[in-house]
Amino acid sequence: METPWRYWQLVRLDSSGNTRTDEISKAKNYFEQKYLSVEDSDTIDRAIAKSLWQVMTAEIHAFLCLRCYVSHQILQVCLHLERQFGSNYGFRLEELLPYVLDDDGKESQSTYQPLSHQILQKFDPDRSSLSTWTTKLVKQHRELNAFLLQYGVYLLSDWAILNDTSTQKLQRVLSDFHQLTSKEIASAIALLESYHAIYRQERLRQRQQGRALGQCQPPTIEQLQQIATILIKRLNGQAIAPDAILHRLQSLAQLLRQHRVHARGNLPTTSLDAPSTKPIIEAIAEPDEETEGKTNFLQKYRQQLLASLDQAFEKAIAVRLEGKTAKAQQRAKIFPLALQLFHCQDMAMGEIATRVGLKAQFEVTRLLKLKEFRADVRHYLLQILQSKVRDLAADHIDLERLTALDSEIAAALEEQIDSLLHDAESEAKTTKSYTTETLFARRLCLYLDSLERV
Repeated sequence: METPWRYWQLVRLDSSGNTRTDEISKAKNYFEQKYLSVEDSDTIDRAIAKSLWQVMTAEIHAFLCLRCYVSHQILQVCLHLERQFGSNYGFRLEELLPYVLDDDGKESQSTYQPLSHQILQKFDPDRSSLSTWTTKLVKQHRELNAFLLQYGVYLLSDWAILNDTSTQKLQRVLSDFHQLTSKEIASAIALLESYHAIYRQERLRQRQQGRALGQCQPPTIEQLQQIATILIKRLNGQAIAPDAILHRLQSLAQLLRQHRVHARGNLPTTSLDAPSTKPIIEAIAEPDEETEGKTNFLQKYRQQLLASLDQAFEKAIAVRLEGKTAKAQQRAKIFPLALQLFHCQDMAMGEIATRVGLKAQFEVTRLLKLKEFRADVRHYLLQILQSKVRDLAADHIDLERLTALDSEIAAALEEQIDSLLHDAESEAKTTKSYTTETLFARRLCLYLDSLERV
């Protein structure tokens, strides 16, 4: 074999967060005794993975070999995500790896279960190769996806999104979120129904036959032609070329993707391309450096947003810690704790009252004053962020053009901050099975945690 080291070299993170490759001598000795003479190929790799998997519960060194192999595949998936999205969306490989590359190679089992263990426990060698299975589970990883959503990246393929969208859902998204006309919505529904009739039905038939489906692939030319035939009948229109159908489907999936990213409470980064905010980008990026200018600005803007949000929390909380009377001082002491219990531990108001020493639920509501708190955060955030964004823009354009853009920058930031706070308000009113779903709540919890460590 040319690359047998994948089965005995473990990729992991050191204490500084950097990747390192450790040779696991027990795994190497075990593997060399069994497989080193075989030739290297995808077929052989799949056979070896199946062989190791079959004995991994009884032979711990077989389990170690598989964990090493999985660690290399996890690294490759993250490298691919960085290459595909990192430069455009402003994140780095080092930010992805801690979520999924968490196996330290120790033989002893602890209460914490690394992702590699979960991958191998759910692996079925008769249905998939180990590399394909690892790629799938890494891309489905909840915390990794939550991180990517903060940057506007939603990993499902266009075809998977279209497959699991009903016509009723599509109508609501296009009318309420995108505000399209009734004619445009009717055309989009006809397109989705035609797609379901051909592409989704074929997927369902394959599943019923017990065939391994894998990731949704783009429709074939034949499928696109069949979709076009159905669509023409539904709309009484003229013939449509397959490539035009493909483009329409991708455009429709993009509209649905935008809604899903927004609905999951992330920072609406894509709104920087909306008409209200486009002048900022156009002013900052020179025509011959447009892509680089947008990328640099977005990276710096996101960093400034998070830093400004922290400062806004600090100011809004500090206001509530002021007070000269004994009662005011007592309430000031329990305010951060009550805020943390509500936003970070999903605790009901009645439970919070017992925890912080208040008599009734209404006293907690009166203490937190969440609507007033969010309004204060909005005030301070807009104040801080507008100044920082103006400084960022000053690095790229001259003073005269910057002055002309002032009002547009303010309006764009106000719109984005209002969207951020609207999501936080909606979350506060919703019964949650899991806390910190919005950027507002996630960042607030990080800030409150930092207060506890001081």
